[in-house]
Amino acid sequence: MVKGKVAKVTEGQNGGVVVEAEDILNGGKVNLEVDMLVLATGMESSLKGVPMPDVVQLDENGFVAPNLQKHGILSAGVAKFPGDVNSSIQDSTGTALKAIQTVVGN
Repeated sequence: MVKGKVAKVTEGQNGGVVVEAEDILNGGKVNLEVDMLVLATGMESSLKGVPMPDVVQLDENGFVAPNLQKHGILSAGVAKFPGDVNSSIQDSTGTALKAIQTVVGN
Protein backbone atom coordinates (compact mmCIF):
# COMPACT_ATOMS: atom_id res chain seq x y z
CA MET A 1 0.00 0.00 0.00
CA VAL A 2 1.21 3.48 -0.86
CA LYS A 3 -0.19 6.68 0.58
CA GLY A 4 0.38 9.36 -1.95
CA LYS A 5 -0.80 12.04 -4.29
CA VAL A 6 -1.73 10.47 -7.62
CA ALA A 7 -0.40 12.30 -10.68
CA LYS A 8 -1.38 9.90 -13.45
CA VAL A 9 -3.28 6.63 -13.97
CA THR A 10 -2.90 4.55 -17.15
CA GLU A 11 -3.78 1.04 -18.30
CA GLY A 12 -1.04 -1.52 -17.67
CA GLN A 13 0.22 -4.22 -20.05
CA ASN A 14 -1.32 -7.10 -18.06
CA GLY A 15 -4.77 -5.53 -17.69
CA GLY A 16 -3.87 -3.86 -14.42
CA VAL A 17 -3.51 -0.19 -13.63
CA VAL A 18 -0.26 1.80 -13.72
CA VAL A 19 -0.18 4.52 -11.09
CA GLU A 20 2.28 7.39 -11.01
CA ALA A 21 2.21 9.05 -7.60
CA GLU A 22 4.16 11.00 -5.03
CA ASP A 23 4.80 8.75 -2.01
CA ILE A 24 3.92 10.97 0.96
CA LEU A 25 5.37 8.72 3.67
CA ASN A 26 8.70 7.75 2.07
CA GLY A 27 9.16 10.70 -0.25
CA GLY A 28 9.86 10.50 -3.93
CA LYS A 29 7.94 9.47 -6.98
CA VAL A 30 6.64 5.92 -7.51
CA ASN A 31 5.44 4.12 -10.62
CA LEU A 32 3.52 0.95 -9.79
CA GLU A 33 1.40 -1.52 -11.71
CA VAL A 34 -1.42 -2.61 -9.43
CA ASP A 35 -4.52 -4.81 -9.61
CA MET A 36 -6.69 -2.31 -7.77
CA LEU A 37 -6.56 1.41 -7.15
CA VAL A 38 -8.58 3.15 -4.44
CA LEU A 39 -8.85 6.92 -4.67
CA ALA A 40 -10.25 9.07 -1.89
CA THR A 41 -13.07 11.35 -2.89
CA GLY A 42 -13.39 14.96 -1.85
CA MET A 43 -15.08 15.82 1.42
CA GLU A 44 -17.91 18.31 1.65
CA SER A 45 -19.11 19.87 4.87
CA SER A 46 -22.48 18.62 6.09
CA LEU A 47 -23.05 22.12 7.51
CA LYS A 48 -23.00 23.78 4.08
CA GLY A 49 -26.35 25.49 3.55
CA VAL A 50 -27.60 24.66 7.06
CA PRO A 51 -28.79 27.65 9.10
CA MET A 52 -26.35 28.23 11.97
CA PRO A 53 -26.63 30.37 15.11
CA ASP A 54 -25.25 33.87 14.57
CA VAL A 55 -22.23 33.16 16.79
CA VAL A 56 -20.96 30.39 14.49
CA GLN A 57 -19.50 31.55 11.18
CA LEU A 58 -18.89 29.18 8.26
CA ASP A 59 -16.33 29.70 5.52
CA GLU A 60 -17.23 29.61 1.81
CA ASN A 61 -17.07 25.77 1.82
CA GLY A 62 -19.31 25.31 4.87
CA PHE A 63 -16.57 24.54 7.40
CA VAL A 64 -16.33 26.23 10.82
CA ALA A 65 -13.23 28.33 10.19
CA PRO A 66 -11.38 29.23 13.42
CA ASN A 67 -10.30 32.67 12.15
CA LEU A 68 -13.97 33.68 11.69
CA GLN A 69 -15.13 32.77 15.22
CA LYS A 70 -15.62 34.98 18.24
CA HIS A 71 -13.55 34.33 21.37
CA GLY A 72 -14.66 31.09 23.04
CA ILE A 73 -16.05 29.45 19.88
CA LEU A 74 -13.70 26.63 18.89
CA SER A 75 -13.93 24.17 16.01
CA ALA A 76 -12.08 20.90 15.60
CA GLY A 77 -11.47 18.08 13.17
CA VAL A 78 -13.62 17.76 10.07
CA ALA A 79 -15.91 20.55 11.27
CA LYS A 80 -12.90 22.82 10.64
CA PHE A 81 -11.40 21.29 7.48
CA PRO A 82 -11.65 18.21 5.26
CA GLY A 83 -9.08 15.80 6.64
CA ASP A 84 -8.23 12.22 7.43
CA VAL A 85 -8.84 10.49 10.74
CA ASN A 86 -5.31 11.02 12.08
CA SER A 87 -5.32 14.75 11.31
CA SER A 88 -8.78 15.13 12.85
CA ILE A 89 -7.73 13.39 16.06
CA GLN A 90 -4.59 15.54 16.37
CA ASP A 91 -6.52 18.72 15.70
CA SER A 92 -9.29 17.77 18.14
CA THR A 93 -6.74 17.06 20.87
CA GLY A 94 -5.14 20.46 20.31
CA THR A 95 -8.54 22.17 20.35
CA ALA A 96 -9.49 20.41 23.61
CA LEU A 97 -6.28 21.70 25.19
CA LYS A 98 -7.02 25.19 23.90
CA ALA A 99 -10.51 25.00 25.44
CA ILE A 100 -9.03 23.99 28.80
CA GLN A 101 -6.57 26.90 28.62
CA THR A 102 -9.41 29.29 27.78
CA VAL A 103 -11.50 28.14 30.76
CA VAL A 104 -8.57 28.07 33.19
CA GLY A 105 -7.22 31.36 31.86
CA ASN A 106 -3.63 30.45 30.97
